Amino acid sequence: MNYFIVFGFLMVFVFTIGIISTAEAHPHATIDLMESHSHVFADEKFHDNFIIHTFDQVIFSITDFFNRFLS
Repeated sequence: MNYFIVFGFLMVFVFTIGIISTAEAHPHATIDLMESHSHVFADEKFHDNFIIHTFDQVIFSITDFFNRFLS
């Protein structure tokens, strides 16, 4: 039974790291932001000034996300 608990914590950790790694460089909060930039260097909508989130902001947003669904 302890192996399942350790495995569960490991999966939550891996899931959280996966969310953090994708959240650091993409300002895709709304449809307007998604359409306002491009990742293609030759495109005229190309932006290299993405919104960078701090580690604390990402962790708090993840805990808020889980708290909304668990409560």
